[in-house]
Amino acid sequence: MKAKKYFCMYLLFAFFAGMQINFSQRIIVGDQMPNFELLNQFSTSISSDSLRVKKGVVLFFYSNKESFKKNKSAYEFKNKSKLFKDLDVKIVGVVADAIPNIREFTVRERIKYDIISDNRGMLHDMFGVSQKKLGSGSRVYTFVFKEGVVVKVMNTKDAAESQVYDALGVFIK
Repeated sequence: MKAKKYFCMYLLFAFFAGMQINFSQRIIVGDQMPNFELLNQFSTSISSDSLRVKKGVVLFFYSNKESFKKNKSAYEFKNKSKLFKDLDVKIVGVVADAIPNIREFTVRERIKYDIISDNRGMLHDMFGVSQKKLGSGSRVYTFVFKEGVVVKVMNTKDAAESQVYDALGVFIK
């Protein structure tokens, strides 16, 4: 009976330890883009497979807690979206919000890039980006991919405008 008790405790420990490892996962330079499939602002499926075939992809995570003008990351990527397009680089925003809210936001602000709805936080967990770390709308995490491989990671310590220019710099070199 005692062995059964310890075995059950071990299973519980292993289960919770496994959960902890999954939630603290981080994507770093040299990693492949993880597998995912989510919907954008127009309910179109965006998958990692469709992004891996692109020359370059800039995936940025931002908070939906601020208005557009205060949301520096979405605003800066909007302002420089033509430069990315000219370099054949796809911009994809990721936000934990519902599709109708994202759609209304992108139509109102005339955003030309995809914004993925990660309402359940699946992609946030895969990339190790927490809503707490994003905090206000001025914080952003940016991941730059070349042919499906991470080549640059920028976090909330870097200003949104710097992240946009750093991401551009990866493809201009």
